[in-house]
Amino acid sequence: MKKFLFCIFLLLFGSGFCLAYPTQTPFPPFRIIGNLYYVGTDDLASYLIVTPKGNILINSNLEADVPKIKASVEQLGFKWQNTKILLISHAHLDHAAGSEAIKQQTFAKYRVMDADVPLVESGGRSDFYYGNDPEMYFTPSKVDGVLHDGDQVKLGGTVSIFQS
Repeated sequence: MKKFLFCIFLLLFGSGFCLAYPTQTPFPPFRIIGNLYYVGTDDLASYLIVTPKGNILINSNLEADVPKIKASVEQLGFKWQNTKILLISHAHLDHAAGSEAIKQQTFAKYRVMDADVPLVESGGRSDFYYGNDPEMYFTPSKVDGVLHDGDQVKLGGTVSIFQS
C-alpha cells in the first residue's frame, strides 16, 4: 500500500522539478483511473477530474502550455468550458503561470492553498527564493477561494481533501 501511495505522489507531483523550461512537447492525454485524466505535456503534469457538474483542472503549467492542455481536454472528448475549478499543486511558474489565461477562457474558480495566495496574486514576485529572478515571474491571477489544511473541494460528487 505504501508503495502504491508513493507512486501516486510521484505521478501527481513528480514532474516539473527542472528549472530550465524549454518549449514543452504535447503528450497524449490518457485516463489514469476512474474520473482522473492526464492532460499535461511531456514534462509538466496537469490533471483533469471529470464530474457530472463540471471538471476540476489541477495545474495550469506554463502560460504557453494552456493551448496544449485545452487540446488534450478536448481530445479526450470533454469541453474546455466545463472547467469549473482550477487548482495548483504549488505556486511556482511551472505549475501556476497559465492560471490567469485558463480563468479568462473558462471562468473557472481559482482555489489556492493559503500560503500560495501571495505568490499567485503577485505573479511569483513575492516568492522568498525566486522573487528576485524576473525569469520566474508569471501573469498574476486573482484567487477566488483560499484553501487550508483539511479543506475539501467538492464538485459533482467528487471530493478532494487538501493538505500541505
